[in-house]
Amino acid sequence: MNETELIRGQLSSERARVVAVVNACAKAAARADSAASGGEASPGAFAAACTDYLHAALGAFAERDRRLAALCTRLPAGSRERRALEALLAAPGTSTAALEQLAAVSDAPRRGWRELAHYVAGAWNARRDAIEALLGAHYGTRDWRAVGALDAEAILGERARFAQLRTLLPADLELAP
Repeated sequence: MNETELIRGQLSSERARVVAVVNACAKAAARADSAASGGEASPGAFAAACTDYLHAALGAFAERDRRLAALCTRLPAGSRERRALEALLAAPGTSTAALEQLAAVSDAPRRGWRELAHYVAGAWNARRDAIEALLGAHYGTRDWRAVGALDAEAILGERARFAQLRTLLPADLELAP
């Protein structure tokens, strides 16, 4: 397995975990909301762990988008590659928008988690697919390395946050995309 495949594998794993966490939180919020008296839903330790994990993971993807934008500025103005990358960077489904939705979840947890799950499964995931396809078709290992900015600390930190979240997972839920 070459370095590009390792980077792509790590990014793919992180993306799958983001989807799984958002889906699990949406299910947990719906159950808590329907079980709560008077419509009051407490976010609980699991929801707090979800929020912490997603803030870090989506923040890392937002940083990757910023590095991708920097890569774009190094391409010749008007080139086909630059135009394609600029269009992709302007497309809906940004991690920054997902972070904004995450920040609003506490206002209405059931609706907020449901909307975030819809956004992540739809526009966010489609944009990530397009980014991966563009990088895979036109860019080499050095570019993947620069955009991904993965190192041992980042990988271990993401895995530790996910493992912590798993310890708080309600027994009747699973972390599946």
